Amino acid sequence: MGKYILQDQQHKDWSQKLLNEYSNILNKDMIKLMLEGPQDQINLTENAQPAIFINSYISLLKYMKENKIEDITKNYTHALGNSVGEYSALVAAQSIKPDDAVKLLQKRGQLMQMACQNKKCGMLAILTQDVKMIENMIQNLKPTFYPSEVFQVAVYASNKQLILSGEQAPLKQIQSDLKKNHRMASVFLQVSAAFHCSLLTPIKDDFRKCLASIQIEKPNLRIFRNTDMKEYISREDIIEGLVEQLDHPVLFQQCFEKIISYAFNQNSEKYENIQFVELGTTGLLSKLGKDISQGFLKREDINSIIQFVNVY
Repeated sequence: MGKYILQDQQHKDWSQKLLNEYSNILNKDMIKLMLEGPQDQINLTENAQPAIFINSYISLLKYMKENKIEDITKNYTHALGNSVGEYSALVAAQSIKPDDAVKLLQKRGQLMQMACQNKKCGMLAILTQDVKMIENMIQNLKPTFYPSEVFQVAVYASNKQLILSGEQAPLKQIQSDLKKNHRMASVFLQVSAAFHCSLLTPIKDDFRKCLASIQIEKPNLRIFRNTDMKEYISREDIIEGLVEQLDHPVLFQQCFEKIISYAFNQNSEKYENIQFVELGTTGLLSKLGKDISQGFLKREDINSIIQFVNVY
């Protein structure tokens, strides 16, 4: 994570300096952690969340430097993030300062780990185009077999992928049923907590206090918040959205579709101007974006009308 930029001689000096600054802020050697691991330490969400943000923020700065962009908000109209990525979106939109974001995400991760401590929980990613069937499976299992356990949809990732979150026993039951009865692939994510579910409800008040302590401005890019697709307008909107994101599902697919709808309404005859830039190394969001775009627009030639750029 971040190794490509640090190995790039053109960007090595400033990116390493920035990583050193964040290491001091977090009281942790982020360069060593991000480049060397070990993996079990990276997977701890109190480490993973700031590391993911730092990687995306450095990618943003690299993209701006290479394209001679002084103010990203003058070149683009929207920003969108998936869970932790919403903080990157708010920083890109000049709503939250980067230093505040990295401290918030460390605290967010610590609170999440505390909430899930001594609980056998996790997150299950499912490849499916039948979201309703998965939702019905959860509803049918809960009252009869798992009345007291927490398990729910955590992320509507795309029209082909859904992520569940909660306690392991019902998630393992769902995984087994999907494989046996529906030949549907699923995999447990390498995470140390169960995000976007009611296991995290107890930490909302503490995290709200953290958010209330920092400066938050109106975004200079349009951002549709993860939990309900409403646009972030005010400081209060942002605090509420980031708090609610803790125990509510992320509507990434729906937010992406809303941006596509806006883009095509504005550029109905100029598809070449529609560009999505992913900040990070995986290309995962670009893949999700292509799937969502194909499903939403009912077109297979997505690459000819929408440009996806991956920056790392």
